[in-house]
Amino acid sequence: MTHPQSRRGEGFIVLAVLGGLMTGCIAPPPAPTPQVVATRWMALIDGELQDKAGCLSVCAAHTDECHVLAWPPEFEPTVRGDELIVVAGFGRGETWIFQMGEAVSLAGGEGGAAMSGAEYARFRVPGGCPGPYWMFGGGSKAQLTPPPE
Repeated sequence: MTHPQSRRGEGFIVLAVLGGLMTGCIAPPPAPTPQVVATRWMALIDGELQDKAGCLSVCAAHTDECHVLAWPPEFEPTVRGDELIVVAGFGRGETWIFQMGEAVSLAGGEGGAAMSGAEYARFRVPGGCPGPYWMFGGGSKAQLTPPPE
């Protein structure tokens, strides 16, 4: 003959085993997929594009205020004659063509009047070009080549 207490103990064991099996079958929710977001400097500077003794600059109209262009690693500037050609890297395939003396609107951000040696290297500012600096972040869509449709 079986004791009622021992039967109750068997019932708890069966419930514990079944409960463990059930929780092992439930998968945890999947981790969210991280979203990759490209960022850019988004302030705006308007002025005339000038080459001031090898220092590419944007100069405000009717003032002596100029900002020397500094180039983040994702942009590759090339000067050919009186043209500045800027190719955006990282797979975007954007290319802007600017003319010296042209009125430009450039995205970017102000870098201040001085940079450290590491910043000079990172933003590829030609030596001997005093600030203030403008970190290039792109040109207008009208200046893209070929223009967007």
